Amino acid sequence: MIVRHTNGRVFVIDTQGLSDKEYLQRNPSGGFRIVNSLPDAPFPLYREDDNGGIIPDIDRIRLAWRSSISDATSKLLDDTAAAKGYDSMQSARSYAGFDNPFRAEALALAEWSARCWEVLGELWEQVIAGELEITSPAAPLTLLPTYPQ
Repeated sequence: MIVRHTNGRVFVIDTQGLSDKEYLQRNPSGGFRIVNSLPDAPFPLYREDDNGGIIPDIDRIRLAWRSSISDATSKLLDDTAAAKGYDSMQSARSYAGFDNPFRAEALALAEWSARCWEVLGELWEQVIAGELEITSPAAPLTLLPTYPQ
């Protein structure tokens, strides 16, 4: 997370890897509050705590990250299948279930895809447990198994 001053009283909170920004305003007491009146203010990834302070809304941040990581993983799988001549990974998997000239290759792609999602689930559990820090949606892609060429 990056915090920047925009003027003497409003701060921009960028959550790395996400395109959304949060706008906070300093209260006279020194705390912060979300500024709702800015145009195009995105859905907040922060919430007000019981004392009127601003804290990260971990559930919303995790949901946003999980969606971004899932999209990046789907793109990797689809791009790999497309490089082999399939429209998408879903298309490639459809050839794995019956006898045809593409079955062996489709089965290898399907097994690799399943393993990637399995590893991604394991990585996500490590993130939730605080054992792994993910700095961008693309970062977990380097930890996934590579497709055997």
